[in-house]
Amino acid sequence: MHVLKHRVICAGMRRSGSTWLYNAVRMILASCGGVYARFEDDQDIAECRRMAVEQQVAKAHRFGAELLFGATCILVSHRDLRDVAASAVRRKLVVDLPVEVVRFLTKTVIDEYQIWEPYAQFDLAYESMRENTPGAVGTIAGVLGVTVDPEAVARNIDALPLPNGKDPDREVLLHPGHFTDGTVGGYKKTLGEETVRAIEAVFGEWMLRKGYAA
Repeated sequence: MHVLKHRVICAGMRRSGSTWLYNAVRMILASCGGVYARFEDDQDIAECRRMAVEQQVAKAHRFGAELLFGATCILVSHRDLRDVAASAVRRKLVVDLPVEVVRFLTKTVIDEYQIWEPYAQFDLAYESMRENTPGAVGTIAGVLGVTVDPEAVARNIDALPLPNGKDPDREVLLHPGHFTDGTVGGYKKTLGEETVRAIEAVFGEWMLRKGYAA
């Protein structure tokens, strides 16, 4: 019988460092042996069994009760919603119009974050990762119960190359154009004032609870 020692779900809102979180977990667990790591809808249990690894990592945005089954740890990520929106605008996932951005963020917060939050053993704040990347790695390793060199893992994540083709890498999950301006507060250079005011008006309570001043 194929028994997994670790089955970790990296969830949370898109454009919040979720791929960084996923790769941090993937590399931390790799220090313990083989890892099967894919996006949740690209997971192939038969392939995982053939590899005979004891550790599985899945990245997810959408919530599914079936993803909770057998999970040993669930981690999520969040970010200042103004920066989430700005990143999405730069990636052309949404246009910089208040109604469109609020609609996008409503789905992001409810469907990709709040529904996961009660199940999470750790919640990564994007800003803390940007401020102290090795510190974030060390915290995640502690949650997983694995000892690593946080500085080395952080360097390895930073060194991950973007794929040359148009499709994302199946394991690393980076894709061409994945990164935009990841500066904390970078929304000020991207979003219009009306959009920023709309975000703060609709999501102000959530942002205050997460430590983001309007």
